[in-house]
Amino acid sequence: GDLASIVAIDTRLGGRSAEPTIADTFTPFAAATLSNLNISAYYDEASDVRQLINVIAQSTKAEMSNPAYSMLGEENRNLILDTFESSKAAGKPWQIFAAATVMGPQV
Repeated sequence: GDLASIVAIDTRLGGRSAEPTIADTFTPFAAATLSNLNISAYYDEASDVRQLINVIAQSTKAEMSNPAYSMLGEENRNLILDTFESSKAAGKPWQIFAAATVMGPQV
């Protein structure tokens, strides 16, 4: 109609990047803890064990926050942008994107 353009894409099936798995996340921690069984060292900020865990944690956080990961993929992204540009050019006040997954930070 004259009021809106609606784009619905199933982002669960196509276009999205392969995301890290639970194993990708926990394997480095497991390897570090199995080789360092001194539990009190984990609570000592200056210990080598704690420093190693901190490095693994930062690396894991960076990997999980990698901006190269995509929920849409380039083809779907271009489809949405082109549709919304055409919609705005046609004077439609509403451009709506419907997704089957949550898209944004989890709070």
